[in-house]
Amino acid sequence: PIWGLSALGLLWLGRRRDVPEARDLRVHAYLMTVGTAAEGIFSYLLYPQALLSPVGWRETVIYAGTALAMLVPLTWPSASNDPSLRSEERQMRHFFAHLSLGLLALFVAKETSDPCPYYMTLGWTLLAVPYLLAGLFGRQKAHRLPALELLVLCIMKAFFQDLTGLSLPYRVLSYMVLGTLLVGSSYLYVRFTKLEDR
Repeated sequence: PIWGLSALGLLWLGRRRDVPEARDLRVHAYLMTVGTAAEGIFSYLLYPQALLSPVGWRETVIYAGTALAMLVPLTWPSASNDPSLRSEERQMRHFFAHLSLGLLALFVAKETSDPCPYYMTLGWTLLAVPYLLAGLFGRQKAHRLPALELLVLCIMKAFFQDLTGLSLPYRVLSYMVLGTLLVGSSYLYVRFTKLEDR
């Protein structure tokens, strides 16, 4: 959480025009977010036993709040009329939206992997749906893309890991239901995304 909030502060300072080292601050913010993502993968996915203490409700709220704070740059208005800076801002929005959902997904993966591996797929799906809905109704691709990527990961996990343990009739039925949901979802997605993003 400290790394994520520090990166957010550096990015905010790097967007101000009165700061002479603005570009350097933005670069440091991007590097710090990469470090935050790498530390999250290391701590919560690869070596969860390296965490010093069990995660309680306070730590969960702090972690989730910090991850959701990574969405704040999506609400910032454009700071420049320069096309290259506007392109950088668009990429920055995508980067921070990916970081936000990625950190939450790593936390859910750590917390749900032990009781039942199916819970991880369900947890990731429940995380991705609000991001996807916010991206659809807010017409922001930066919200939609991380959600779609996580949902694709959930579908692949369901197809190749979760449903393989079922007996044949239930597996066929599950594949049919999942396929129907995917076709219906893609139809609705195309209808909602006809208008161009902001």
